[in-house]
Amino acid sequence: NIQHTAGYIASMLFLIPGFPLITGVLDLAKLDFSSGIQRVGYAITVIFCATFAAWVVAAGIHMAPEAMLSPNLYPVWTAFFRLIASFFGVLGFSLLFNSPVKTALMTAFIGMYANTLRLEMIDLTNIPIQAASLIAAFIVGISAFYFSHHSKCPRIALSVPAVCIMVPGIYMFRAMYFLQQNDIINAINWGAQAMLIVLALPLGLVLARVCTDKEWAFNQLPATEHK
Repeated sequence: NIQHTAGYIASMLFLIPGFPLITGVLDLAKLDFSSGIQRVGYAITVIFCATFAAWVVAAGIHMAPEAMLSPNLYPVWTAFFRLIASFFGVLGFSLLFNSPVKTALMTAFIGMYANTLRLEMIDLTNIPIQAASLIAAFIVGISAFYFSHHSKCPRIALSVPAVCIMVPGIYMFRAMYFLQQNDIINAINWGAQAMLIVLALPLGLVLARVCTDKEWAFNQLPATEHK
């Protein structure tokens, strides 16, 4: 049953380590290769274990990763329920990362409209999901700068949980599933899309950080080069 498949995939999305994956790429963008490689390597290991275990169960019960069902609702209601789902999804991620309730609520508010905008852009404008993810992450980064400036909350605590909900866990699962089925073309297709989205999310945060913090882009250069 395709509805059971959707529930099965949704239930394991929390296993995808979005926080070390996003922060690892951010570290690489800052030329902090030691921390970046460690975090990205850890995230890839967890993703492989999670998707492999998910494939084993799916293969045992003959469950294939079919396309998700589209909501049969008016566009306004679809956007409304996406706002609610995004709010509580990001709130859950933020609380799982031990953020204070005040910080978690602000993060949920940011992720609520950013993720809904991403989904609406994909549905209404047929924009590639990678570009929509980049735009949404950029909005998250700008919003995190504004809220952190007025609330004194750490910027990374506001931005990273808000984009974790955009990490394409289902794409990673499909890539592993088709790889185990020896369907190399589909495996490469879904794996490449997942990789591009994962790169687009921290890139959006980096662009927002560069636009709002000039020193951040050059903090790895010697003092003479700053001048």
